[in-house]
Amino acid sequence: MYVNSIRDGRFGDAVWVRYHIYGDVENGMVGGSNNMTILDVRNEDALSYRVHSLEESFKALLFHAKASSADGPADVIEVNNNLDERIIAQFKAQEEAQLENEAGM
Repeated sequence: MYVNSIRDGRFGDAVWVRYHIYGDVENGMVGGSNNMTILDVRNEDALSYRVHSLEESFKALLFHAKASSADGPADVIEVNNNLDERIIAQFKAQEEAQLENEAGM
């Protein structure tokens, strides 16, 4: 399914499968994620890429823009497009606070 979705340009499906591939999604929640949904984890991953790998994040935006109209969960891809500067700044602040807490221990 994963390879087929990539070959067919259904990148939202491919991302969705990626989160299921190890079998740790139960009742819509991703294992080891404090009861976060796939979209929640995807949002966190997209934020992390935007903050730590800006160039790769923009490459992903360009790549996903080519997604097939037959793509299933388009909202999985839209997460990349919907990050605004306020959310990015909040994520950075949380990470910096966490690093400071870890350094103070």
